[in-house]
Amino acid sequence: MKQLRDSLARPARVGVKLDIRELARKPTNNTNQTRIEAIMAEATKTLMNLKRAANYSKLAFHKDGPKSYTRGQGALLKVIDKFGNGSLSKKQIKKILRWDNKQAVAVAKKACRNGYVTIKANKKGFTCTLTAKGSEILQKRFAAENRTANEILAKLSKKEIRQLDKLTNKIIEQCQEMGVDYELIRQRPEKCCKKATHQK
Repeated sequence: MKQLRDSLARPARVGVKLDIRELARKPTNNTNQTRIEAIMAEATKTLMNLKRAANYSKLAFHKDGPKSYTRGQGALLKVIDKFGNGSLSKKQIKKILRWDNKQAVAVAKKACRNGYVTIKANKKGFTCTLTAKGSEILQKRFAAENRTANEILAKLSKKEIRQLDKLTNKIIEQCQEMGVDYELIRQRPEKCCKKATHQK
């Protein structure tokens, strides 16, 4: 009789022990989950701060220097100087800036009217050449960019700037390994430029 009672009692005791163990594990799991959530929140906060700093930098460039040279006449002057050594064909301009024929012609003509470039027609279209005025505009732009950049990073030491470069490069590499396509970002200025051309 005693053995029967013991055998009946054992499952209940085992069950109780299992329940206690499960309850004992819950705080640990919750703690781990809390830690994971805290880490995720910290990572998100860091990336948001990084994005905020980048946005502030963009606004600083717009405030203290000339307008952005990522589209329109500014982009045209910049690519002629960078890729063409002073001159660039229409075909090259279209390829580098990803402009259609209408857009390339419209911007080139506007830059010509403003005295920034000269246009020489040929069988394949035309060639844009920077004028003295266009080169002067670019030099002023580059000087303004350097002044603004130095002011933005004024509170960082040279060592901190090098560390910042390394850290941002690591983030870029990680995004590339994740399969993120940066070309999607580069396509945005093209859309803005098209809108500006059509509104003219």
